[in-house]
Amino acid sequence: MKKLVLLFFVLFLFSCDKDAEENAIPFTGFYKISSMTADQPIDINNDGLASTNLMEEMELYFNNTAPDLEIRPHEFTESNALLIAFSFPDQFSVGGYPEYTSGYFDFNKSTLGSSFKFIDDEIILETNSIEEIAVVLQTVTYRNDIVEAAYTKAYYDFKTDEWEELNITVVYVKMDL
Repeated sequence: MKKLVLLFFVLFLFSCDKDAEENAIPFTGFYKISSMTADQPIDINNDGLASTNLMEEMELYFNNTAPDLEIRPHEFTESNALLIAFSFPDQFSVGGYPEYTSGYFDFNKSTLGSSFKFIDDEIILETNSIEEIAVVLQTVTYRNDIVEAAYTKAYYDFKTDEWEELNITVVYVKMDL
């Protein structure tokens, strides 16, 4: 009887290891934005030139080394929970612009975090929006070591002097830490 219980215990352990391998996520870690493209040209930096390349429009925001995306679990975490955190450039007014022409816009790093599932190259988020910064993630995919996200967010356009809702495609590449 003891041998039978031991056999079931050993089989249970191997089946747990197999389940863990099958559920392993191959792309966990930290990522930086490599491109951020809008569906329409916009002048976010008030240089008089509208562009779909948002990395050029928000150049100062991208002059940092902090990750823009974290996918867990990874080597620095103790939990095996599937968690993802996206950081977005969130535009805010400094000095009362656009009402007062002496002001301007700057950017905060705002984060959307969620648990997720990975099915057929698509990352399915439990939460896909943050009301406070008006961002909605439409799709998130992983293919060939690249994470791509499509989201909707409004930014102030100095060319039209209005807030424009943009459909934005962001490509993330893995960082070496």
